[in-house]
Amino acid sequence: MNEIDAIKQAGVVGAGGAGFPTYVKMQSTVKTFILNAAECEPLLHKDKEIIRYFAGDVISGMKIAINLTGAEMGFIAVKEKYPDVIAAIDKVLDTDKIKIFPLGDFYPAGDEFELVYEITGKVIPAGGIPLDVGCVVNNVETIYNLNNAISGIPVTEKFITVAGAVENPYTARVKIGSPFLPLIEMAKPVTKYYRVIEGGPMTGTVVDHENAFVTKTTSGIIILPEDHYLIKRKTIPSKSILKITQYCTQCTRCTDLCPRHLLGHTIRPHRVMRNIGYKLTDTDVVMDVFNCCQCGLCEYFSCPVMLSPMSTIMEMKQFLILQGVKPEKGKNPEPDIEKKSRRVPVKRLIQRIGIIKYLTDAPLTEIKTEPREFTLLLKQHIGTPASPIKKPGETVKKGEKIADIEDGKLGTPVHSPVNGRIVAITGEYIRIRKA
Repeated sequence: MNEIDAIKQAGVVGAGGAGFPTYVKMQSTVKTFILNAAECEPLLHKDKEIIRYFAGDVISGMKIAINLTGAEMGFIAVKEKYPDVIAAIDKVLDTDKIKIFPLGDFYPAGDEFELVYEITGKVIPAGGIPLDVGCVVNNVETIYNLNNAISGIPVTEKFITVAGAVENPYTARVKIGSPFLPLIEMAKPVTKYYRVIEGGPMTGTVVDHENAFVTKTTSGIIILPEDHYLIKRKTIPSKSILKITQYCTQCTRCTDLCPRHLLGHTIRPHRVMRNIGYKLTDTDVVMDVFNCCQCGLCEYFSCPVMLSPMSTIMEMKQFLILQGVKPEKGKNPEPDIEKKSRRVPVKRLIQRIGIIKYLTDAPLTEIKTEPREFTLLLKQHIGTPASPIKKPGETVKKGEKIADIEDGKLGTPVHSPVNGRIVAITGEYIRIRKA
């Protein structure tokens, strides 16, 4: 089995984003490989903890990725405010083909469009990907998993941070398919009345934590009081969001601070709000929605009257996709001359969204108890859901493949995280009871 096949068969996907299958990226030929260690979402610490404890594995995986993609140079993008993380990398870095690229403390420093521009000076065109400008970007955990895959170790575990309104914030390596509830209880929420955001506070979504399970893309479990600003904003019904667009004052703050707009892309949230609020049909503005990166700045930070530009944009984008409309590939954008001066410092962001009192370390912690059952979703990646290759009642071993992808389809297989028995299979998941 060659290295690309090993990565595919191990089920490696983007562990910090949408779950794009990594074997596809590794078949690209590029000039620059970028390791995204920015971890720009407040409260999340899992990538930093991986580097602190497993820097050698990360660098080894990065060398493999550089070799597979033919990259001339590799860069590790990490915030300069974490000198211990940089020191951990320096300690094991033994090649001139990889350099550390220090980042400022702004949001969203980890957006791949931002990273590519910061490191190469090139702007990815609208509707494009890093490959369009000769780059591949992967996050820390993805490359850690890639390194394991070459050794024949499939993805059955996930690093996550559990933080927020809790007594014991922590980062842990947990088995994929683990229920959220025991992980939340281990952190000891400070209130009985809380809600949970899966992912980061800015880009994550509020989930039913009593029926949620860890997937290959789960990066964080953020516990907040049910009356917290972010919880209230993230749970506004879509009908209400669209109804109040007409109250937009057209102050343009959302557009002025939009990271993609500042890169030169044609995304103007205030004009989208005007189009929706007054039922206008400006075609150019309608197509703008495909350029949104969903960072949440316009919605949770910029708007002075607490409207929801990002959610409005996402509603319009989803409608266009259902109608078969596809984004148009843009030309070479020109970054705004005021781009750097308009960046949002993380210190200001955490004050605005009300999480400053939850800002603390979440050290890597060993979990000594595990649940009896694990629920593994068949679609933990971009592409086609995996198809079960086992039946209820069958016994499986840890690391054994339990669902696979048809030849020619985009996707990755799913593996059992434990020795156990399959107790349920549906169109959405496989449930395994630990032996």
